[in-house]
Amino acid sequence: EANANSVPSGAVTPVVAEEEDAREVGAPISSEQEQGSSRALVSSGMWFDDAAMARSAAAQRADESPETEENEDEDVPLQSVVEECLAKLVRHQYRTVSMCCRKVFQDELRIADHFEAIRRYFFMGAGDWADEFAALLFQRTEDAVAGHPHASNNPAEGNQSQLFANDALASNLAMRMTGMPGHNNGVLAMKTAATSHSICALDNIVLQYKVEWPLSLVFTTSVLAQLSSVFRRLLRFRHTGMALRLAWQKLQEIGHAVRRSSKLKAERLGTNSTRLRRMELFMCEARHFHTIVSSYLSSQLLVDAWDKFQREMDGVEDLHQLKAAHDEYGMDVTRRALLQPDRKELRELIDNSLQYILDFRAKLRLCEAPHYLQDDELYQDLVSTHEEFRQRTNFLLRVLKAAAVRGGQLSALFMQLNFNNYYNSGMDP
Repeated sequence: EANANSVPSGAVTPVVAEEEDAREVGAPISSEQEQGSSRALVSSGMWFDDAAMARSAAAQRADESPETEENEDEDVPLQSVVEECLAKLVRHQYRTVSMCCRKVFQDELRIADHFEAIRRYFFMGAGDWADEFAALLFQRTEDAVAGHPHASNNPAEGNQSQLFANDALASNLAMRMTGMPGHNNGVLAMKTAATSHSICALDNIVLQYKVEWPLSLVFTTSVLAQLSSVFRRLLRFRHTGMALRLAWQKLQEIGHAVRRSSKLKAERLGTNSTRLRRMELFMCEARHFHTIVSSYLSSQLLVDAWDKFQREMDGVEDLHQLKAAHDEYGMDVTRRALLQPDRKELRELIDNSLQYILDFRAKLRLCEAPHYLQDDELYQDLVSTHEEFRQRTNFLLRVLKAAAVRGGQLSALFMQLNFNNYYNSGMDP
């Protein structure tokens, strides 16, 4: 009986065989034959209905992972879905496009050349150009204040071609002159704002750098305004340097005339020589101060700030980082030029010292033949300017010394100004 009920694996039952024979000849299969074949397949393990297969799969999953059924009922967080399906793709495309943009700015637009032009002109890295430009502005400012009939509203008008003859990027530079409120004429604005021997005589000059899109995405209006303010700051030192050279020439002229004039008596010659020595001493102190402070600013802007900017540019990977690096560069040069609000006191002390130099040159122009320094009132006025300059610079040195104790960039300026104990060694005439 056991042998009769058992069916070997893979064997075909008679009912199934009959069904296959009927299908081959096209005969219809009765319901009894179909049920019999189903029972035979079930008993032989060769066929299962849908319900049986579902129960078997569910039991198998339950055996393998008891927590699977619970996990199927849990919701996947939206953040994970967005991260896997959207964010990764967007970041990949962003990196690809950013790399292309960086190559366009560096290779095709040559943005590094524009950075060099900014350094060359706004920070006066081209020394010959800066001297020529400052001399031109100084002369035209004096002509405008003196009411010269051919004075131009713009001191740099008509001379840009010869100043920038060898630079292709010079076409991006533009100079304009801002007027005082209520004045449309540039010359009248200059007369109202200052005279040629005022420290702010050239503050009306604005240097601009014009670029088209997409370079304008990096050279924004705010950054260019910061660079222009640094340029005006440096222009004050160029203005003062020009006044120092002219004052020294005037002193040489006076000295030559005093020593060579046969009309002067011996006592007058001695008096003029003593007074001339006092003026020459002032010139030495003024040149020391001007040279140290202007060299410090140039070093900070042309070397330290530039090197830091170049290091940041080496790590730039996209346009946003490029713009951020240039924005930081604008703020960094503003700090190094002592233009931030917390350096206002120090900046005013430096400006006052420079103003005394300009005042000295303006008063020295009044020393004419045959009296030269024999005018007691004029000489005392020059001595007063010298003493005020000395008081101001000594106070500035104390401020710098206090700042140097706390450390920072100003310690270098203090050490350079007081090199070899310059301000403590006694400078009495």
